[in-house]
Order: sequence, then C-alpha cells, then structure tokens
Amino acid sequence: EKMKNYESGNQWYPKPLEKYKIIPLTQYHYSAINEKLTLKFNYLVLFSIASGMIILCALFNYLSLFITRMRTRNREIELRKVCGSSIRNLFILFGTEYLFVLLLSGLLGMTFIELSLPKFRELSEINGNIYGESFLYFAGILFISYILLIPFIVRRYYRQSGNLFLFRKCSIVFQLIICILFIFCVSILMKQLNHLANGDIGWERKNTAVLRQYVSPESYAVVSAEIDKMPCIVETLKGCEPLFPRYSTLTYRINSWEGKKSTDKEDRVDIICIREGREFINFYNLKLIEGEMLKPDDADKAIINETCARRLGLDDPIGKKINIHQGVTIVGIVKDFHITAPTILAAPTLFCNKGGLGGSDSDTNYGDILIKYRAGTWEDLKKRVDDVYAKISTGNNEYHSLLNIEEEYSKFLKSETLLLKLLGFASIICVLIAAFGIFSFITLSCEQRRKEIAIRKVNGASVKEILAMFVKEYFILLVAASVMAFPIGYALMKKWLESYIEQTTISAWIYLAIFSGIGLLILLCIGWRVWQAAWQNPAEVIKSE
Repeated sequence: EKMKNYESGNQWYPKPLEKYKIIPLTQYHYSAINEKLTLKFNYLVLFSIASGMIILCALFNYLSLFITRMRTRNREIELRKVCGSSIRNLFILFGTEYLFVLLLSGLLGMTFIELSLPKFRELSEINGNIYGESFLYFAGILFISYILLIPFIVRRYYRQSGNLFLFRKCSIVFQLIICILFIFCVSILMKQLNHLANGDIGWERKNTAVLRQYVSPESYAVVSAEIDKMPCIVETLKGCEPLFPRYSTLTYRINSWEGKKSTDKEDRVDIICIREGREFINFYNLKLIEGEMLKPDDADKAIINETCARRLGLDDPIGKKINIHQGVTIVGIVKDFHITAPTILAAPTLFCNKGGLGGSDSDTNYGDILIKYRAGTWEDLKKRVDDVYAKISTGNNEYHSLLNIEEEYSKFLKSETLLLKLLGFASIICVLIAAFGIFSFITLSCEQRRKEIAIRKVNGASVKEILAMFVKEYFILLVAASVMAFPIGYALMKKWLESYIEQTTISAWIYLAIFSGIGLLILLCIGWRVWQAAWQNPAEVIKSE
C-alpha cells in the first residue's frame, strides 16, 4: 500500500514504481520471472488432467471387459446359484478376481514409477516422497472400481442384464474421444513448435554465433585474426553487442515527436535504442520494408520497427522527427523481429549509428564478435575457437564464451518442448489402451456371436460381408467420437495458440490424418480377429453351441 503512493523521480521517470508486481516467495519457482524455469506450472496441471483422462480410459476399459466377461459366464453363475451361492458369495468371487488383477497392476505400476521417477523429477523439478500419494491413488482406484462393480453384480444375480451393449459402446466412444483429443493436441503442439523453431521471426538466427570474451587488447587482436582465417566462418562483425541475447538495454521514454496525434504530455512511448547501423542490420538480415538504409555518416537519422511506428501513431513515419537529444529523423522501417519469448510482443525499437543520439563511436576492433558459420560446422567451429584460446591463454582472469544463437533462442521453448514429450508419451499410452480395448471387445464379441456368424455363413454370407458388418459398427463409433472430440480439441488449441505472437495454422489435413490413422488402427484390430471367427467351420460352431 505504501508503494502505491510512492512519488519520486524526474521529468523522464515521474513514477518509477508505477508498474510492479508482488508475489509470495513460495510462488517464485513457477513464476515467469524465474529465468531457470524448466516447465510452466499450468503445463503440469494440464499434464495431470491428461493423466486423469488416461486413468478413466483404462478404468472404463477394464470394467467393460470384466462385465462382458461376466456375461460369458452365465452358466457358471446359474450353477453357483442353484448350489446355494448368495449375492454376497458372487461379490466375493468377482471382487477377489478383480482384486488380484488390481494388485498385480499395482505392483507393475510401482515398478514403472521407480524406473521413470528420476527422469520425471528432472523434467518437472518436483522432488519429495511420492509413495504416500501413490498409495492413496491406488486405494482410490480400488474403492471407485468396487463401487462401480456392485450394480453390475447385483443385476447379474437377479438376471437384470440391462443395456450392457450400450454401456460397452459408450466406453469405446469415450476412449476414442480421449485418444483423438490427445493426438490432435500433440499434433498442433508439434506444428507450433516447428513453426517457432524454424519459422520467420524477423531475424536470422540459424548458423550464427556470438563470441564473448574478456582478454587483453593484444590477445583480442590475435583471436580476431585467427577467426578470420577459419574456413568454417562465412562472416564476422566485431565490436558489437549481439541482437540476441541482449546483455544491456538503452531505453528512451519520449513524449514528443512530429506527427503526434495526442496533445497529452503524459502520453509516452518507451523506445529501445540499438546503436548499430547498416552492417549490423544486414548481418541479422532484418528486412527493410519501407524507406532507406542508414548511411555510415548519418548521425541524426534512425530506422524504427513496425511496432514503434504503430505506438507512435504514425501512418507515414518516413521523414518524421523524434525528439531524442537534438532530434532524430526516421529514414526507414524494418519488419518486427522477436528476440524475447514467443508469447511477448515485439518492443518499439530504434536503430542508429554508433555515434548517433549522443553515443560515442567506440572501437569496433574490441568487444564481442558476431559470427556466421557454414551449416554443419558448429562442432568444428567450437574446437577451432577453443584451440585458439588455448594457445594465447595467459591465465590472467581471461575467459571466453561461444554461444550458438539458435540453441540459445530455443531455450524460450523448453516448456513447450517438455510438454510435447509428456503429452506425446501420454498419447502413446492412450492409443495403446484404446487399441487393446477395441481388440478385447472384438474378441469377446466374436465369442458371443459365434452362432450368429455361423448361421450367416450357412445362409450365404461371405467373409468379406461378415468383416464389413463389424467394421461398419465400429466406424460409426469412430465418427461419433470424432464429431465430439475435434471441436473440443480445436477450441482448446485455438485458445492455447492465442498466447503466441507467431501462430501456426490448424490445417484440415490434420483432422483427416488423425481420423484415417485411428480408422486404420480399428481396422487392424478388427480384421485379424473377425477373419479368424469368420473362417471357422459353421457346422462345428453350431454343434458346440
């Protein structure tokens, strides 16, 4: 409350604490200001929700199979009832069988937890004891399973079959919805990451590097000469601070410029000033979209980016003057470039020569060295640079650092990359669950409909027709699942994409590819089992029935 009333500063910064944020220290780890943050907290929440959906898939899958298997044991159940079994005895029988399966799965599950826990902790940066939570989760699954199982055992005892076929269909549709959602979200995530990693962000970052060093002027001259001789290097620029990463920022807050539409002196624009001219702009391949390039002797001229022109409210900024120092005239506009996280808008930026806006024309033969190297020669470049410094090193607090700009920029995408890995793994699990579920349902269905298949064959049905009967049934379920899953997936991913400045498109081929892939998976699951059932001798089937 005291900070809100803080008034101090000068004509440039009348309210230095006008914008600030206070967060509890306990929230710092997953805060955006934590530069070492590996995975965003909301992505962990998203992964937890996804995992819960997989658990539901597996639970409904197994319950459906277990209940269907109960129906195939009608004769056994009736014999047990005749011999005096009560509903309590049947519940103990089926509950014990179910418990053994859950205990076995729990044992295998804990084994997988032990194997995957170190890697998961490395990705999520979550530490601590997880065995208590795992036991509670297992107990919860056990409790929910038995609660869901009771009504079906009661119905089976009193021969109230209910609409089990409808329950089984709903279970398959639910699994297919989850499966399609996972694959759709992962596909869009991969497409967006590829777009951010390889798309145009306004400047050239591929095959570029920055050599930062702290050495004597004599050693610097030797290093510069050796670097110029390296065959793997295409171009160098000396004495410049790199465009990315920026180690310092010069910002002007201006309230007066030619063509300003507002007369309010409080209407200010913060403009980042980069004192680098033509060579720097060409090195990073910044695209001049209007006006002309800076000349070496232009001391009072500047080039701005598109965002700066918009913030200044200038429809035709060329030739307009901005009141910085003695005034600077806009001679060109470059396309917006993104040197921050892909969720942050480009900042208003101005380029001028080194001596412009009160700056000094510093020695271009000292400082960082910007490097462009030939594709595929990064390892060779690192080795050659290390060899040069090994020869000239005197040990007097000298150091050097060679940064791969593409690798440095990719650190902005580490949360998305880790989310892709987690959801990709979850998608594989979900697809396997759905595939096993469909295959198991088909197997049980073929067992239950053996007589129907045999009678159809006796009446002239071909194997192809019998196969088409099953395929049609499951493809209708796939269509129903797609109609529900794709709109949900589109809404979710569209909302997620809106957080990025540069966005990929959600193409129509993604829907078609996912639908075709899931359809092929269903066809493979159905084909082999139905083919076996259809080729059985109908006479033997009818006699056995």
